[in-house]
Amino acid sequence: MSAMPCLRQLSLGSDGVPAYLLPAEASLYSKPDLLRSAHLYPALKSIIENSVVPSELGLNEELRNLGRVVDDELSKP
Repeated sequence: MSAMPCLRQLSLGSDGVPAYLLPAEASLYSKPDLLRSAHLYPALKSIIENSVVPSELGLNEELRNLGRVVDDELSKP
């Protein structure tokens, strides 16, 4: 199977229900056959098209610490 049909199939899932994956190909956001079943892709594109990857010294440690705080709060009776 070539890349584009495979990406389309992964985006729709085996049962035809959209998985709303971040497409590896920008052209998938405008494929009519995909959009018929996964009509939220244009909205997803508008949300992420100008996004940037967060980068900061010590970011991983900070996120782990925040995760511990969330875990602690969620485990309280």
